[in-house]
Amino acid sequence: MEPDGLHIAFWLKISNVANANPKDLRQWLAITDTITLETQIYCLTPNNTGHHIVWGPDSQQLIVNTEIPSGEIKPTLVDLTHQTQATLNTQGLWVEDWMTP
Repeated sequence: MEPDGLHIAFWLKISNVANANPKDLRQWLAITDTITLETQIYCLTPNNTGHHIVWGPDSQQLIVNTEIPSGEIKPTLVDLTHQTQATLNTQGLWVEDWMTP
């Protein structure tokens, strides 16, 4: 849950096949508004070593470490206000926390 409690972010496992093998499930980032109960799904796949969801201090952005098709891990910034996502160039580093001055 984000710092102000208005959204919950989680990884959603889905498949188009009933009783699918768990290894075949796709995981996407889902963010639910706790007031309207609307859920926004982002086509982001978590990396295999961790599923960190790091909330920004204003509760309007978050960063997740995602795995791109080449197998590289890339942090992705998700902006809830603008409903956008952008891959960050962190020179191979993962995001573990968000600090403010």
